[in-house]
Amino acid sequence: MIFKKGFSKIKYFLFISVFSLIYSNPPFDTDGDGQYDGLPQFNFDASVTGIIGDGSVGVVGQDYLVANVDGEIRGVGIASNIPFGPYAGQIAYLTTYGSYTGGSAGDPGEEISFYFYNGDTGDSTPINETIAFISDGSDGSVTSPFEFSLGSSYPTPPECVDDESGVQPFGCAGAQATFGCDFSWGGIPINEWCPVTCDSCPEYDLGCMDPSALNYDSNVEYHDGDDCIYCGDDDAAVAPFDCAAAVSTFGCNFTWGDVLISDVCVSSCNPEACAECEDADSDGICDEDDDCVGDYDECGICNGDGIDAGECDCDGNVDLGCGCGEPGESIWCQDSDGDGLGGGNSVQSC
Repeated sequence: MIFKKGFSKIKYFLFISVFSLIYSNPPFDTDGDGQYDGLPQFNFDASVTGIIGDGSVGVVGQDYLVANVDGEIRGVGIASNIPFGPYAGQIAYLTTYGSYTGGSAGDPGEEISFYFYNGDTGDSTPINETIAFISDGSDGSVTSPFEFSLGSSYPTPPECVDDESGVQPFGCAGAQATFGCDFSWGGIPINEWCPVTCDSCPEYDLGCMDPSALNYDSNVEYHDGDDCIYCGDDDAAVAPFDCAAAVSTFGCNFTWGDVLISDVCVSSCNPEACAECEDADSDGICDEDDDCVGDYDECGICNGDGIDAGECDCDGNVDLGCGCGEPGESIWCQDSDGDGLGGGNSVQSC
């Protein structure tokens, strides 16, 4: 049943593929047909037709979307071009994936995770979205694909969990209560078998390893996405003000309700770091588009010194007593009494 269904979906995959060239077949698709070699082993299957991001992620015939549960591959879909419709020319992944136990709309099965596989390098990047397994389910289509987004491939610390089997027949709670966490069980201290129960989980060097974040730290050992701070203002969080008004009125260190203004008005509190471009004069115009990075003087000259000393206007005129606008010192005001004076008590006719 599943084998036959798989072939039907392969035909559909070939339909949306304009060109498919396998450069080096990965171990999960040794025959290069774009589907998981182990698909027939599952009792149930489902499929998704999806794009990653805006549909530009992936190389046709080379890269894959891989479905998995706890690291076990459940299905794959190879990158292929969409030939028609609103997403024509973008890259889609028709991925058929399987389950041993199945699921229904009213009672979904296991949660299917995904990652992007780079066929050129063999590297993988996690996908943020998951899909609850529904037998014979089908998400997305060529004209309306399911939209996946790439997660981070930054290193994350190992999960700290108790290994109950290591201290059988007691279990972690019983072993701690009976022997204490420092007691050696099978040559290993109980606190190593049971780090959660014994409150001995290691302290890792955590921080934000995303270069696009304001608090990016290249020196930490493991990535903590919850620690990352990104630009953006949440005006609703400081209603009835908006972030600009709240920061201007109260400052970034003021607590509004139960939040710190700086935590919800990141861009307003970090205008230079969050600027979408360089704007040295803070006039709202990117420097690369700004006709004047600085200020215009009263003569309209960028970063000019204004009217020169001794002159009365931007044209270099000098006021000789008849008002500004005369062409300069070579022209004297006419005086009707002929005493050669253009000012003082003489009668002038300027």
